[in-house]
Order: sequence, then C-alpha cells, then structure tokens
Amino acid sequence: MLGWKEILLRITLAIIIGGIIGWEREKANRPAGFRTLSLVSVGAAVVTITGYLSVYQFLGLSSFDPNRMAAQVVSGIGFLGAGTILREGFSVRGLTTAASVWTVACLGIAAGAGYPLAAAIGTVIIFVVLRIFNSIEKRMHQNKHKEMVLDFSCKNITKILVALSRMIPESKGTIQDIVMEKQEGKMLSVVLKIKFYIPIAENEYNNIYEEIQEVEGIENVEIIVPF
Repeated sequence: MLGWKEILLRITLAIIIGGIIGWEREKANRPAGFRTLSLVSVGAAVVTITGYLSVYQFLGLSSFDPNRMAAQVVSGIGFLGAGTILREGFSVRGLTTAASVWTVACLGIAAGAGYPLAAAIGTVIIFVVLRIFNSIEKRMHQNKHKEMVLDFSCKNITKILVALSRMIPESKGTIQDIVMEKQEGKMLSVVLKIKFYIPIAENEYNNIYEEIQEVEGIENVEIIVPF
C-alpha cells in the first residue's frame, strides 16, 4: 500500500516534469504552457496512483488491472493536444506542442507509477529536443523566408492582386493583411503581406520580388519586413 509520503513524492515529481516542459513551451509563446502542462502531468500521475491504490482496495474481489486507467489517459489526452493545432491554409501549426502535451502525460504516468528514473531521463531528453533541436532547425532555415511584406503604390489594387495571385499559386503561399491609404490623386499606398506555406530559399525569394517589381501598374515596391 502506498503511503502519503510516497504519493506526495510522486505527485511532486510529476509537477516538476510538467513545469520544466511547460516552461519551455511558455518561452516559445505556445498555447499550452507552464500551467497547462503541469496540470496534465499531475493529472496523469494522480490517475496512475489511483489505479495502483485500487488494486489493494479490490484485492481478491476483482482482477483489476492498475494500468487500465493510465491507458485511458494516453488515449484520451489527444483532445487537449488537438486544441493546440491550428491550420493556416496548407500549413499546420502546433503539432510540436500537441506532441508535448501527450508526452508530458506519459511522463506523469511514469512518475505516478513509481519510476522516477525513467521520468527524469524522459524529461531531460524532451527538453533537449524542444530547445536544442529548435535551434538546429532555425539554422537549417536561416537562409529561407516564410513571409514577404511589401510597401508599394498603385492605382488599381484589384489588378495588382490578380497579378500577384497568378504569380504565387495557392499551394505555395497566400496574400494576407492588406492595408491601403489614399494618396494624392488616384494613387493608393498599400502594405501587403505574402505568407509562404513552405520556407522559400533566398534565390527564389529574390526572384519573386523581381517579378513583383515588373507587374504593370505597381510603383515604388519595397520589402519592409524581411523574415
């Protein structure tokens, strides 16, 4: 039978695990942060501990499997992770955070089941993956661009938008966040963002910019926010 000290120790380990991974997600400005992942880890640990305590309660009365409740956590935590996934056009964001939610639940189960070494090693590995692998991924894409913000003048914005839409197929990117102001005469001052679904290499980025400069009716084109 588990004593209160052992239960407290396991739950404390679970909240430390959730706090460490949650802190990393919080620093990355992700929707599931410090409090969310701490609660997920503690909840998984409590469910696992309850499963083990139930074995003693129903000893001799039922062939109760203590791991059955923990198994439900693994399969059921998906709804929370799904809430962190966002779709923007053809791109999907939040998969890493969703995976973090599921993994933290698994670590909480390990802590609740009384395997602190497995929980601790798993926490360190996950933290390394989230922090160091993120830096490596950024270096891999340091010469690529995810968006292009343009400042230009024109008379007929509809004509320009049609030309840009033909130039950038839907499978590659989309036009977002258009801001227009009237200038003297019939000219419009336009700030427009092109969002790429896949990071664009430097040479392709420059080619797109050169093509935009050659669009008929567009004037004084400048990139104001290079990624």
